Amino acid sequence: MNGQKRFNEYFAKIILEYCYKDKYLDLAIADKPDLREIHSKIGIEVAYSMEKDRVEAIKLKTLIPYCDEDKKIKLQNKLDTIRNRHKNSNYEWEYNNELEKGIENSYLREIFECVKNKVEKLNNKNANYDELDSYELFINSAVPIDEFGQQCEVLNKLYEINIGEKQYSFIHIMAFYDLITFDMISKDIKRKKLYFVYDRLGEKAKELMIRKLYC
Repeated sequence: MNGQKRFNEYFAKIILEYCYKDKYLDLAIADKPDLREIHSKIGIEVAYSMEKDRVEAIKLKTLIPYCDEDKKIKLQNKLDTIRNRHKNSNYEWEYNNELEKGIENSYLREIFECVKNKVEKLNNKNANYDELDSYELFINSAVPIDEFGQQCEVLNKLYEINIGEKQYSFIHIMAFYDLITFDMISKDIKRKKLYFVYDRLGEKAKELMIRKLYC
């Protein structure tokens, strides 16, 4: 089992239980799909989308304006290192200029590809997913999704992709420090702001993963 994949599963469990205490009472690590809410027969597939360097670069670019001068210099040096590695001075936002051509051409296209692949896998009879009452998808991406017009465009695009005999009822996307839940049944959006608890929840996920691995 890939360590990053296992962490993402525990991270999804901790985040969802924190944000929706009444719905997810005790998510269990499973397989096909990755998390299981036994009482309500909900299965949640967990995925990680977007290149690690791009996620880090977007975070750095977003944080720099809010830091003191010493911190700004350190973060800018990290950002420049990533840009130099990819030989692209606009690495973090290289797709932004294509937004007018459609949101699928932006940096969010990697999320849409991830959802498309997961929907195809869910409907592949050879994938042997357990039969459950409801399927959901959690994507740990850390990409920024604008709170106003952009998240509505994302919902519409997800609705186009989420087709098949089996569909995801909810698609949860970690967008920077926010959890955005796209309700694919009622076409609604909920946003949970986790900036002040994000690091603590991540540490809790690591601790739980280590405890389960070595106990």
